[in-house]
Amino acid sequence: MRKQKDVSARFGSKEPDKFAELDWSPSKLGSPIIEGTLAHIDCTVHSVHDGGDHFVVFGAVHSLSDVPHKKPRPLLFYRGDYTGIEPDKTSPAHWRDDLEAFLTATTDDTWL
Repeated sequence: MRKQKDVSARFGSKEPDKFAELDWSPSKLGSPIIEGTLAHIDCTVHSVHDGGDHFVVFGAVHSLSDVPHKKPRPLLFYRGDYTGIEPDKTSPAHWRDDLEAFLTATTDDTWL
């Protein structure tokens, strides 16, 4: 999870070249696929909407990566802090249970 935090922090920083020092390769559409990611979705931009202090971008999905055989835990950024979906967390959080159930119950036709 440490490497995921480093990559996430780099893209959230003011660093002008977000891809410097990262290993990546282009997808079929030319989108960057960062080495070591858990999954990727190859999209083209369908629409962009003003979200006030940010933009909301909707993509038309062209391809999805395969699901890894070993299901590693994804990194989450929630309420200003990094966390993960881990069964051994010492403080209970109901949202973790809900999110874990959602992520493990998705099927090929699930809309996210």
